[in-house]
Amino acid sequence: MHISIPLLHWHFCQGLMCFLCRDHVYVCNLSTQEFLEVPYSIKLRSVRNFALGYLPSTSEYKIVHWFRETDSNDVQQLVCQIFTIKEGGSNAQGSWRVIGNSPDFCWGSGFPISLNGSIYWFGNDHRNNGDPMNIYTFDLATEEYKTVVSPNLFRPFP
Repeated sequence: MHISIPLLHWHFCQGLMCFLCRDHVYVCNLSTQEFLEVPYSIKLRSVRNFALGYLPSTSEYKIVHWFRETDSNDVQQLVCQIFTIKEGGSNAQGSWRVIGNSPDFCWGSGFPISLNGSIYWFGNDHRNNGDPMNIYTFDLATEEYKTVVSPNLFRPFP
């Protein structure tokens, strides 16, 4: 398998690779080498980060895409959109949907990981850059966020 266009972001989950090339998202089954092109979204031009997660209870994969958007008051806010793919789906039907209530966080180092129906990543509160790193989680079933209190090793020294 050879990909000749630049990959901007990529994520692995349950044998699938999801990647962004320019402003298109593709999902590749690594064992069968089948590709699936996800329908276009204008929001993909403003990538902040994205992840691929698997929800065992519904046999669905969800592509979760976070980006910043400026509202009518010229205030930037973090927005999340989701695209759902049924396991075994050979085409990506459906559309991206925006969900509300995204916490205003900054991404830490590393990539998000998917585990047991949730996506996890390091970050801190966007409003307080002096805050220590936290572990954030996004539940793929409820599509809600939680913050896991980080261990003391992420806290600044006194």
